[in-house]
Amino acid sequence: MSAPINVRDLSPGTSVVLASGAEAEIVDNPGDGIWLVARYLSAPHDPTLVGREEMIFAPDVVAVAEAKVLSSLKLEDSQRCLVLYGWSHEPARRCENLRCLDSEARTVWSAELPANTGVDCFVGMRLQRGAVIATTWSGYALTLDVDTGRIIVSEFVK
Repeated sequence: MSAPINVRDLSPGTSVVLASGAEAEIVDNPGDGIWLVARYLSAPHDPTLVGREEMIFAPDVVAVAEAKVLSSLKLEDSQRCLVLYGWSHEPARRCENLRCLDSEARTVWSAELPANTGVDCFVGMRLQRGAVIATTWSGYALTLDVDTGRIIVSEFVK
């Protein structure tokens, strides 16, 4: 059995695994040791939760997620960078694994995946004319707003 997780030590931007099998990113930690505000990154039991922010009960946190960085790009403002994390190969999982981090490695935004693509994740990224071009496992090339991570243009290319 692993040691209990002291949720008071979890800072915003940390990804955690929940008892349900979902993965969530800490958005705010009030430091009470009981609750965390987190945004779902994946939720195999209920994919509609992905992207939603909710209060998470501390005992539901079973692990701190180990994120493998696949690639990173420094943005032109040099205060932020894009990070593409590894993705899961679990069935029925959507993984918003492309994030923009500030100079202190805090998450500024997580890129959104196209709606209604089922199992999906980001597999590549590049900068082009001030925008982020991201490719997905489901075969989309997305032009993302560099300040928000929201989709500007979505093109099926597979």
